[in-house]
Amino acid sequence: MGQFDVITSRAFASLTDFVMASKPFMHAQSIIASMKGLIPADEIETLKNEFSCEIIELKVPRLDEQRHLLLLKQI
Repeated sequence: MGQFDVITSRAFASLTDFVMASKPFMHAQSIIASMKGLIPADEIETLKNEFSCEIIELKVPRLDEQRHLLLLKQI
């Protein structure tokens, strides 16, 4: 099993499930990049003791729905 600098997901599962599935592939400086529609505030709250989360709002042409990129880093 390898360890990776960036682990990405789009429409995979809950953020907490994605983080748990990613942990075996992470090293201390790894970043988890997760594409989400609405910001999953409750899931981010659950992870706050272990991960910092940067939220980037995305603008998708011809789409009126919200899209966000979440970048999680181990604290």
